[in-house]
Amino acid sequence: MARRAGRLIAVDPELQRGGIGRRCMKEAARVCSTWPADAIRLDAFDAPAGAGEFYRKCGMREVGRATYRKVPLVYFEFLV
Repeated sequence: MARRAGRLIAVDPELQRGGIGRRCMKEAARVCSTWPADAIRLDAFDAPAGAGEFYRKCGMREVGRATYRKVPLVYFEFLV
């Protein structure tokens, strides 16, 4: 199950690799396409445990990098 803690959203590690994250991303794109929105933009930790590779596999493209409060981040975008 996806969970939200503060601004962080993740799939429980015991449930990863079962398609839940990909289904969540597809649903987010579907919902955004019904709004007056043109993209999904988000960030991921720039670390091995970050979601960057997952987002790339979902078709998102990297659009930038930054450090916020000493935490390196990668920014992604998916046009809907």
